[in-house]
Formats: sequence, structure tokens, C-alpha cells
Amino acid sequence: MRYKRDKERKNDVISLRLNEERIEVLERHRQALMEQLNRPVSLSEAAFLVLEDRVEAVERETARYELLKNPAESLWKIRQQWEAEHTLSVAEWDLLAIYLQIGAEEQRQVPPVWRPAAPCRESFLGLVEAFASLLQSQKKEVFGKHLWYYFANLDGHNSGIPFSEKEDAEQSYETVRRLIATQKAQLQSEEDWKYPGSVGRCLLTAIQSEPESRRIDQALAPYWNVLWRIAARGHWLRHHSPVRIVQPDSSGPAERPKFPDSIETRNLRLSFGDGGSGDIAFHLEFRPPRSFTYSILHYPELIEFHAMLEEFDELSAWNGRYFRAIVATNEDSGETKYTLWPKQQDIEIAFTDKEWLRLRDLFRQAWEKPEITERMVALQLEYGEQG
Repeated sequence: MRYKRDKERKNDVISLRLNEERIEVLERHRQALMEQLNRPVSLSEAAFLVLEDRVEAVERETARYELLKNPAESLWKIRQQWEAEHTLSVAEWDLLAIYLQIGAEEQRQVPPVWRPAAPCRESFLGLVEAFASLLQSQKKEVFGKHLWYYFANLDGHNSGIPFSEKEDAEQSYETVRRLIATQKAQLQSEEDWKYPGSVGRCLLTAIQSEPESRRIDQALAPYWNVLWRIAARGHWLRHHSPVRIVQPDSSGPAERPKFPDSIETRNLRLSFGDGGSGDIAFHLEFRPPRSFTYSILHYPELIEFHAMLEEFDELSAWNGRYFRAIVATNEDSGETKYTLWPKQQDIEIAFTDKEWLRLRDLFRQAWEKPEITERMVALQLEYGEQG
């Protein structure tokens, strides 16, 4: 079967070889078209019209496939595009949603099993609100066919809210809205909050089923920061690398990243340097009698180490992605000892309670330095939420 695509490209001919079953389907479609158009329709024209009906979906799928070939570069360009114009194509939103689901649902750090909590409560609240905003903006024919899916993935079966597949679209929509409100209420309290089911999966479906990019832009614009943090986290989880484009360094010495001066206290000194490819390294130097240096080279480890120092006052043990630590008090002497094990290195570091407090103070001072603050903000955009 042959069909000429248009009058201007008469020599552009496509040949299709179909089996009998597909020809029968196409023939039935041709008959339906003739009745709808009230004119003769050839088999070739029927095949062309089928393709025309699918052209936007095919173009979207093709663009998404191209973006997935180099996700780090694609996501980096998506962030630049959004910051410049606050608009993305539907395929770009699709890619962001794929990594957003990964970041929201894979390898959740759930205390006390794994600390710190990541994604955190505030991020999940933002995701639920973003999903509610997009759902509210969509047309009934878009969201209607997914309502049961949304209910199930938002943990609706354990919510006590009844839902029947026999409900009409309006009733089902109201049921899902009630469930969203319940999930938001559970996320409002800092204590005993619960994960809102698979909200990342719901957002992925809502985005991929929406044909109008402008509608997605407008609905999700207020939530861009949290969406990006979770998507960048998803890229880091899947590829073990940040969303970063490393450019050849042609800058002069005066333009290269500057690090603050070292800070120190009794027996401890904290200095800063290049961690490689844009990361910042923290070097913790122990003075005599121990005389050794422990270095933290990458942003995710720094974030967890800082969180551990800040939260350990209320804990007896810490189990994170990169560090494990315990605190114990000797009943006879009354001395308190902190013991730290970096998981990726076979070492053990012991601290007295005074040394631990001095270490915490050093990191607090570091976190207040403008050079560190500025770099941490930039690194969060590359690594996403790490705790």
C-alpha cells in the first residue's frame, strides 16, 4: 500500500506491508470514516488519517526518547530553560516526571531505619500540592480515566474513604480530592507524618497524560523548586552522578572558586578545598596525639554529616547512607564517648563529648560562611535533596 504524504512532496512515498488482521482493522476504520465524512475514503487515506491522529503522541514519545539518551545534559538544559522562560515542552516535562518519580519513591530514607529523612516531609507536602494543582487544571477527559489509579496509588484503600469504580467522573474526582486533602493533613504535622503513597507515580501519570504544555507550566510553576530537587535526587539515585555539565576550565586563577580560610578549635582544624568536578571538600585535621586527617569530598556526605551533628543530641545511634555512629556513657566514670564509622571506609573515630561538641561548632561556623552557603545552594541544584 502506498500513500503520497502531501501535494508539495509528491515523491515522498511510504510503503506499508500489513498482515490480514491489520488490513481488516484498517478496513473497518475506513468504513467508519466514510460514514463520518460522508464521502469515499481510500484505504491509503484511512492509514494516513490514523497516523495523523497519532502524530502529536508519536512526536512526544520520540522527543522523550531523545532526551533520555543523555539525561544529565537534558535535565541540565531543562533547568536552564525553566529559569530563563518558565516554560517547558511536554517531552521535557515527561523527562522531569520520570526522575521525579524515582526521587520520590526509590530508596526513601525513613528514620529510624535510615537518617536523615529524604525526601523530607515538606517536600512530600509540596508534591501532593503540585499534583492537586495539575489535577484541578486538567480537563475531565484527561483526568477521568486515571482517577481509580490515583486513588490506589495515594494509599486510598487504607484511608477509610470509600471509592467505587461505578461512580461517575464527578463523584470519583471528588473522592480523590478528599483523599488528597487527607494526605495533606497528615503531612501538616511534623510528628507522626506519613508518606502519601506513590505521589510521584501520580504526578508522572498526570504529566504524561496532559497534552498541553502550557497547562502543566501554569499548574506546576509554584512548585518548581521542590519538583527540581526531587528530580535531581532521582537522577543521582539512578546514575550515581549529579546533574552537572563539566565545562573545560578556561578561567584565570582570580575567577576560580574561592574557599574560606580554615577554622580551628582545640585539637581540631577544619579546612576546605576542591572536591573535584565542582564539589567542595571538608578536611578535618586531628591534632596530636592522633595526628591524622579525615576528608569528606562530596555533597551528599557533607549534608548527612552536618545533619548527624545537629540531630545527635536527641539520639543514641545514627544509621545513615554514609555514616554510622553511637553514643555511650561509661557508668563508672560518667564519661560519654561518641564513636563514628564512615561506611565507605574501614576506620573508626572516637570522640569525647567535648570533642563532639567542638566538631559540631566547627561545622556550624563553616555553614555560616558565605562561600560555603553559596556553594551548597549550587550543589543542591545538582544533587537534589539529600536530607
